[in-house]
Amino acid sequence: NGKQKLVAHSIKFFEPYLETHGFLRVHRSYMINPNHVKEYNQIDEYLMMTNGQKADISRRRRFILKDFK
Repeated sequence: NGKQKLVAHSIKFFEPYLETHGFLRVHRSYMINPNHVKEYNQIDEYLMMTNGQKADISRRRRFILKDFK
């Protein structure tokens, strides 16, 4: 719904729970819901989300997105 929450935990803390719900860790700062990916820019290595935000992709985690076009 676009609302933001401030939490006192790292993404690593939430990662196991979010992965069981289909989220992917694509960068040390981003976990994404693949159902909300609008575009995958392989040249500049980012994802454009349906809400208009960009999520960078780390080089180490590019393999996760091999099935996106």
